[in-house]
Order: sequence, then C-alpha cells, then structure tokens
Amino acid sequence: MLNVVVFILSLLLSMLMSSFEMAYVRKAPFFNAGKFDDILHDRTGVLATVLFWNTVALVFGSISLYDILSSLHVPGVIVLSGVIAALTFAVFGDFFPKLLAISHLDRVFRLELYPFLVFYFLSHLLLITKLAKSILRSKYSREEVIDMILAYLSGRIGEVDLKFAAEAMGAFYSPAHTYAVEGGDACAEMSEDASVMDVLRIMRERRCTRVRVGEGVFDLHTFLKMLSRRALSAVE
Repeated sequence: MLNVVVFILSLLLSMLMSSFEMAYVRKAPFFNAGKFDDILHDRTGVLATVLFWNTVALVFGSISLYDILSSLHVPGVIVLSGVIAALTFAVFGDFFPKLLAISHLDRVFRLELYPFLVFYFLSHLLLITKLAKSILRSKYSREEVIDMILAYLSGRIGEVDLKFAAEAMGAFYSPAHTYAVEGGDACAEMSEDASVMDVLRIMRERRCTRVRVGEGVFDLHTFLKMLSRRALSAVE
C-alpha cells in the first residue's frame, strides 16, 4: 500500500513540476506574483528546481513501481517496471500536464505558484539553486552575449532585421534621459544616470508608464516611438 501511495505522490509531483514549468516559460516575463516576483525572475533557480524535483519524482516512482510489481511476482520486473514508469511519467507526468498548462495558462500559474514555491525553498535549503547558478554563471560580458545572440540570429533573419535588433537591444542599456520628454505627471523619480532597463523595472513595479528622469519624463509610449524611428534610420 505504501508503494502505491509513493508512486501516486511521485506522479503528482512530476505533474506539478511539468505544468508549472510550461506555465512559467510561456508567461515569462509577465509575472504578477507580488513579493515573489524576484524569485520568479531567478530563471536558473526556478528551472533547476523543476529539473531536480522531476528527477526525484521519477526515481521514487520507478522504485515504488518496481516494488509493486515484485510483490505481484511479475516476470521481467526490472525491464517492465522501467518501461511502465518511463511511459507513465512521460505521458501523464509531462505531456498532459504541459498541454493543460498551455490551455489554462493563468489559472495553472496561480494555482501552482505556492506549491511550487515550497519546493523552490526546499531546493534553496539543499543548495540546489546555488549549485545551478555556480555552474551556469555567465563567463561572458553583456556585449559578448549580445554579439553571440546576434550571430546566432544572423543565420535566420535578414541583415536589416539584424541591425534593427542590435539597435533595439543596445537602447535598453542606454541612459534613459536620452529618451526623456518635457513635463507631465510621473509615478516615480530616478537619477539622470538611470538606464532604460532601470526605468522599465520601476514601471513594472509601480504599474505605470511615466517616470521622471533628471529634468525630463521618460514615457514608455514615446520611448517605443523614438526607438522605432532610431532603429529604422540606422538600417536605412
């Protein structure tokens, strides 16, 4: 009886991790989890948690299934238990939960957020997230990463689109005051040294579209228009 319970719990754990992983990937970066936003932006930690507990679920599920079949004196129990466990976890623990997450993205994300956070904190206590971050820590500068991304994209998009992407990516790390306009209301105030990314983070936290930067106001809609004009002029 205990082995049956362990197998069911392992399958449920795998379903949780798989469906939340799909909801997380599809929903990023538009999270709305309040004080847990910082945790969700720890992409390496979140995905490491999913991978670790999915592996744990598969291991315990396979062992419990082996014990169940052994008690029934089924021939070829090692091979049979492995095949059944692989198919069960692949179909019911991974495929169907991800389909469900795609069909009901927001609902799945809301329902599974807090159960997932329990396993995230357990992973943190077990140093799983820290180990993942140390292994996957970037060894390249931001500029090198951008160059590598663009080099990868260059085989898939045209030269004009490539230059547009480079201009757009560079703009997010440029000083925000270069896109500021005169006057108007603002929901927050930042120094003139703030980058566009810094301003966008504040906008996301405050849920607004206008932030005062130095003597001007950074307006999100105006920024997008200016960015479009600059990028297009750069590729003409």
